[in-house]
Amino acid sequence: MLSRETISCGGYRWMYFPAAASSTHAILLVGQSRGVLVRACAGYFHALGCAFLAIPPAQNGQADPGLHSFPLECVEAALDWLRGRGVRSFGIMGASATGMLALTIAAHLPVFSLVLAYTPSDFVMQGYYNGKKGGGISEWPAPNESTLSRKGQPVPYAPFGLSPEEYHALCYGKATKDAGELTGLPLFAHVEALGIPENARIPVENIAGKLMLFGAAAQFGIFFTFSLAALLGFPIKDAAAIGIIGAADGPTAIFMANF
Repeated sequence: MLSRETISCGGYRWMYFPAAASSTHAILLVGQSRGVLVRACAGYFHALGCAFLAIPPAQNGQADPGLHSFPLECVEAALDWLRGRGVRSFGIMGASATGMLALTIAAHLPVFSLVLAYTPSDFVMQGYYNGKKGGGISEWPAPNESTLSRKGQPVPYAPFGLSPEEYHALCYGKATKDAGELTGLPLFAHVEALGIPENARIPVENIAGKLMLFGAAAQFGIFFTFSLAALLGFPIKDAAAIGIIGAADGPTAIFMANF
């Protein structure tokens, strides 16, 4: 049975999913604490005998949604809290912007034996807000803020160089949708055209453990289908088998199986 606890410690807060039995292994999911991805991943690692800790992006009393000035100290506090519960081996994961977050944290805190990053950028981005802003804008840059901070200072980042209106149009505007682009691709292309500061590049060579990177093509279908099957109550191994159908060749596999 998957249980969860809301943890508050040192001004930070997390969602903790303990292992069924005492475990020395834990996986941290950064930048999210609820939703399909959190429940599916918690269930998967629970079946493997690992504890799971989900860390929301807003910390230190932040009320603003989005991803900006996420404190590395929050992860350090989470690691210390888990060590107090007997955990000795750590992994970290994230997807998209939080995949970048996971890479950067692992590069600055080389204690993770496993790093899972789904479609991350290779540079630290400027922070951003989510919410409602005039003109139908739902996401916009956080002025002078990195996505991460350490000791109250921004981790070096690549600025967007865009107004809120320009940012929203580039990521979510009609031209982007008509071209069938993924939301982040035009933004990344724009930032790269501006020139990425060398100190904003993520020093992945500092990551101590194994690193697994996932793209956004067939792999997305696998993880989405796996997550959905797990939420519907299928055992983890069955959900993994069902997930294969979510890959690019899944429809072909179904078609050929009828012969």
